[in-house]
Amino acid sequence: MIKVLLSLVAVFGLSLSLAPTVDAAPAAAVENHVPGQVRGKISAIHPAHHSFEVTELNGNTVNVLVTPSTKIQVDGAMAKFKDLAVGQKVRARGEVGPNGGIKAKNVRARN
Repeated sequence: MIKVLLSLVAVFGLSLSLAPTVDAAPAAAVENHVPGQVRGKISAIHPAHHSFEVTELNGNTVNVLVTPSTKIQVDGAMAKFKDLAVGQKVRARGEVGPNGGIKAKNVRARN
């Protein structure tokens, strides 16, 4: 009986060690990947389209559309689209669009 159990443990242990491994994403990348939310730095601003690009910690770039109903804060104070600047740390929340961008409901930026 003990030999059978040891054989099963050995075979099971071997099968686990042969199973393919999946590398876990860095904690910061996982934290940033929340549907409808993006965090990172503003890397470009497109005034004509009322949008800006955010480069996340993992290097992905996400387009954020700002609408008249978007609430914007910069350093904790209410702000406007024109107050956003390249290089600011930012978090935007809203609806994910079909192209993967975000139609922002809230934008919080820090200098």
